[in-house]
Amino acid sequence: MLRLTDEELSRVQDLCRVLPQWKRSEFLQELARRMQAQGTSDADLRREAATAMRAVLGRGHAWVPEPD
Repeated sequence: MLRLTDEELSRVQDLCRVLPQWKRSEFLQELARRMQAQGTSDADLRREAATAMRAVLGRGHAWVPEPD
């Protein structure tokens, strides 16, 4: 579990809004995995969020829902 300040949580929620709904969970899991190895400083959060976003969007068809 990650402990985020209200401001950090707000930033993560803002990032989720730009993702398709079916990619949000994947992004949050990727970010949590990356942040467990790091601290939760502002710079770490921004850097790891950007890296997680690129990783998630780079997998498959990011803007087309995957078939069930």
